[in-house]
Amino acid sequence: MDPDAVAPARPAPDPDSFVVLDDEAALERIRAAAAARTPFSLLRLGDGEAVLLSIDESAWLQDLEQLHRHWGAEGVTLGDVLRVRRDLEAGIADADLVGLRPDVLGVTAPDDLLARPLEETGDFVRKNFELREPGIQDLVARRLALANRVMTRLPKSPDQDYCSSWIHWEMLAHGLIDELLDAVDEVVLVTTHPELGPVVAEKFGVQAHVITVPGKFVDTGRSGVHVPTRYDQMRAELSGFAPGTLALVGAGIPGKVYCHWLKEAGCVALDVGATFDAWIGRASRTVVLRHRFGVADGRSVPADLQIVERVPDEPAVEPSSAPAARRLQGTQARLERANRQRMKAERQRDAARRELAALRGRRSVRAALAAARLFRRPFR
Repeated sequence: MDPDAVAPARPAPDPDSFVVLDDEAALERIRAAAAARTPFSLLRLGDGEAVLLSIDESAWLQDLEQLHRHWGAEGVTLGDVLRVRRDLEAGIADADLVGLRPDVLGVTAPDDLLARPLEETGDFVRKNFELREPGIQDLVARRLALANRVMTRLPKSPDQDYCSSWIHWEMLAHGLIDELLDAVDEVVLVTTHPELGPVVAEKFGVQAHVITVPGKFVDTGRSGVHVPTRYDQMRAELSGFAPGTLALVGAGIPGKVYCHWLKEAGCVALDVGATFDAWIGRASRTVVLRHRFGVADGRSVPADLQIVERVPDEPAVEPSSAPAARRLQGTQARLERANRQRMKAERQRDAARRELAALRGRRSVRAALAAARLFRRPFR
């Protein structure tokens, strides 16, 4: 093990609030965990996860509608929803690094906020939360209030670190995902984009194990194919990889559970969410693209964040020069791959030397919900 890869000391949690690492410290925590190649999970919590964690007999129909947009009502019972909730709770309890929304975490909300009329809840959120988009609708504001309640009441653990739930975008912006891929020989990709497998394999010189999951119901129109159908198959498929294998997961709300299962199998599992969309040039997070990456309308992805080649906007090459242009592009791509593989080999060699030096000096050294009566009913 690389002696420099030891995780930084964790600050003692404040009993009344979360100690949230800044982005730089969180990136270093992830880098160290990947280098150590010991079981690890990073998962991030947003308003979708908060909705799931709040589902019980008192849940609003609007909360179930939010999950409907993800999974679809047909074939999804409340029992399925509660099962994923329990799995998510277990994953959060076992995670090493948990991403929380900074725009909702620092607000002390009234205990009865969610019981107030919807317009009043929305007014409170728009006035008191540090929103990137201040003109949000009342239902969206209520989900943020729900996220505030869930996140501020999570059990705090001295064995966990906390960071921003947008840390995956910092990983992308700082090149950390590329760096991690350059340092390994194989990677697990849990994604809705199977086309990423061969691209990642060629670009980074790795063996890419692709485990495909369905997209959101609102995008695919196919109800129940992720939860419960695909969800029930996933645990077995995530259990056969070598300990220490890097796993990148972008699979919606269930993806947080998949990170937990991958950690249980010995992997280093990172919830990278919609950065997979950015890789293929899909602008699925317009707010992030506007505020973090300066895209005016939020409807395009900067070229330096993509790994799948897009059709250029420049004029087409004249027919007479097209073959030569293609040969030139192919040569440039081969040179780039060769240079990347050379640098990867050098890093692995240096890491092996450090590990050998370290070895020479090493010394021995929550309850289930009572909702069974509802389990047979599909929610709508």
